[in-house]
Amino acid sequence: MASSRADQKRAEKHKKKRADAQRARASAALPTTMAAILREAATKTFGPAWVTAAIHDEGAPTPPLVQVVVTRRLRAGVIVPGMALVDRTCLGVKDGAVKGPMTEADVAGLIAQMSTRQPMAPCDPLFAVSVVFHAIDYAAALGFTPHPAFPALIFGARPEVIVDTPLARRGRPFYVPGPQDDVAGVIARLEAVLGKGGHDFGVAGPDLRGLIQGIEADARVTAAILGKGDGDEGERDEPESAPDEA
Repeated sequence: MASSRADQKRAEKHKKKRADAQRARASAALPTTMAAILREAATKTFGPAWVTAAIHDEGAPTPPLVQVVVTRRLRAGVIVPGMALVDRTCLGVKDGAVKGPMTEADVAGLIAQMSTRQPMAPCDPLFAVSVVFHAIDYAAALGFTPHPAFPALIFGARPEVIVDTPLARRGRPFYVPGPQDDVAGVIARLEAVLGKGGHDFGVAGPDLRGLIQGIEADARVTAAILGKGDGDEGERDEPESAPDEA
């Protein structure tokens, strides 16, 4: 038994050394600031992507917020993940963050951590990007803009063609207030665009509050990196029409 424990400790030590060496190689010769890393990452190809597995549950009583992760392959073995917390039926991108640079093993750990809040599923990068831009389009029709911490450089420009995604064109906005929302301001904006009773309204449970709080610290760091302060929802000019009927 003693020999078995010793072998296990040696194996764990070697595994840690390999991981440390991989991280050291990954960080070598990278830009020295996160802003520069983001600019370079924006020119690179997409790596793996993930989205909340519950996104396909269109029968849920309350449309869930979904977490979306896309990555850019900065160098061999080096990945930069960008994250967005997406409200597909009202506010669009509620929060965002960027991580990295990371190794593939580090990214796997990040996804595992996020999955403790909501199970995450791998997806095609175009699907992930489409979820985000459908939500941005929907929110823009209501006068809402993406959160200042949204890492647009990682998600890239809106593709010429985006694929269909669940709840992309819900007929009536469904607003579930988050713990950091200006609820009165959001409702006033919705009523200005849609009239009273023109939207559905839900109540945030503990799972929603935990989901938002889980990404807030990263969002504050990302907003600072991008040179943006905490923004209020609803800063666009009021649009003339509501989202298209489903």
